Amino acid sequence: MELISCLLLGSAVGLVSSFLGVGGGIFIVPLLPTIAGVSSSQAVATSLFTVFLVTSKNIYAFNKKRQVPWAAALNLAIGASIATFLTSMVLDQINESYLVLALAAVLLGTAIRLFFQGKAEPIKDSEITKSFDYRALVLGFFCGSIVGVTGIGGGILYGPLLLGFKMVKEEQMAPGSNVVMFCSSLMASIGFALNADQIDFPNLGLIRMDLALMIFASAFVLSKIGHKYQGGIDPKKRKWIMASLLVLMFIKTIWRYFA
Repeated sequence: MELISCLLLGSAVGLVSSFLGVGGGIFIVPLLPTIAGVSSSQAVATSLFTVFLVTSKNIYAFNKKRQVPWAAALNLAIGASIATFLTSMVLDQINESYLVLALAAVLLGTAIRLFFQGKAEPIKDSEITKSFDYRALVLGFFCGSIVGVTGIGGGILYGPLLLGFKMVKEEQMAPGSNVVMFCSSLMASIGFALNADQIDFPNLGLIRMDLALMIFASAFVLSKIGHKYQGGIDPKKRKWIMASLLVLMFIKTIWRYFA
């Protein structure tokens, strides 16, 4: 039953994330404890390892099309990676109720932002920031700390930052965000591995590698369908569907907290 549930979760993650552009972590962390009976800290660690696998595939595809803004993305990734690495080393010492509340706050806050978000103005080539921005380093660290505690991939945080600092144009946001997610989730996974007493498959510290691989495998297959049809949905409808899903995940998270 656990196998089927994880494959279904992965299918949903692959389909919805590719169709709507939402990172899989916002579904994995709230649902995995119910599906597989893992703790919140295990769900966070497993989610970040899954994000590492998924973004590896995405970056390969984006890079083949020469769409990755490497310099801009790494500008933000430095701070984010440091934060997720440090967080991974102490995650198992954080009270589980705090992890659940932190996730709920991020889900609700992101949903509210999407509900009230206006249409972004196009960024001109002349407006793109070329130099290193220390504000991006600090905010990357802040967002990476949130990612490390909640287990979300961070696309819903990193993407708006890249646009807000005018480091990328809108069409480069997804490739750039994937680079930041890849770096931060990789460093988190390394931290979990270093913090493990021993590697005893399927456990790598707090990471349940078997669950991560099952979710990734089914997400990989279903994401092809999402990519095929994702261009056919109206951006406004996409935003409202995404926000509604975030609210549902918020309700699920709060229900688990009080249950």
